[in-house]
Amino acid sequence: MKALGVALILAVACESHPVRDAAWERQATMLAGDWDVELNVQPSGMPGTEKSWKRARGVLSLRPNRHVDVEIEGASLPTDYGTYDIDFSVLGFNPSGTRVPGVFVGVGRGDSVILAFESDRDGFSMRMSGPVASDSIRGNWYAAESRNAIATGSFLMTRHPRK
Repeated sequence: MKALGVALILAVACESHPVRDAAWERQATMLAGDWDVELNVQPSGMPGTEKSWKRARGVLSLRPNRHVDVEIEGASLPTDYGTYDIDFSVLGFNPSGTRVPGVFVGVGRGDSVILAFESDRDGFSMRMSGPVASDSIRGNWYAAESRNAIATGSFLMTRHPRK
């Protein structure tokens, strides 16, 4: 029994943990800063041109995440975290619920990043993902309630000029 306990402790101690290495630091530094954000959603089941799409606009501020080890499905250890001031009322929901608006960012496949919004709403999730291209990120987003999509669309993030 004692040997089993020691083996279990060793297994947990040897488990691979996320690493904040030089590549992680470069990615965290590259994403840090203020970004203008525009999320577009076409009303479901409604044909129309892009002019009929609803748009949520605002600002997202990111800083390197050197302290919090959270899991983002399909992404690395989050490189950045931040807060946002985006008017989601035009889309009919508030991702954060009653919490301070928060988001974690991790590296996905290739050159893409995944943004996961924090929420206190049971069963709610919202993610954005897309490749980084110079000082912009363009991709797709979705919001789901109890695994059922409630809204999807495209987004564009553009970096504020660095000071």
